[in-house]
Amino acid sequence: MIYNVIESVIGHFPAEYKTMLEEISTVRHIDKEYTILEQGKYCNHLWFINKGAVKAFEWIEGNERVSHFFLDAKLAFALFFMQIVYKLLSPFTVKTIKHPFVISNIFIAVFHLLTIYTMIQADLLHFDILQK
Repeated sequence: MIYNVIESVIGHFPAEYKTMLEEISTVRHIDKEYTILEQGKYCNHLWFINKGAVKAFEWIEGNERVSHFFLDAKLAFALFFMQIVYKLLSPFTVKTIKHPFVISNIFIAVFHLLTIYTMIQADLLHFDILQK
């Protein structure tokens, strides 16, 4: 799966590079509450999420502040799809297409559609109906 992502960004990924990447890669199954990088430590790994999600957070004055959620492709697809539906329904909610909020939502929906298209082209979703 990682090869599809790389090839979607840089183009052809030669077989010898795939072998080299496999030799330095390790597939790990991480438990839900496991901390992969503690605050203040340096990251010396590249992580690729095959399934699930990762929450990035830091502790500030005793309070947890979430900075990011990193999702696998299928979770991201579901969230993008729901956002597209929500954004495209905004003209019906506001009852006009000329409102700046609606125009902004339509542009965001188009951007999300392009993101989903890129995910499909990179073969990240592995839906049988989308196989070439």
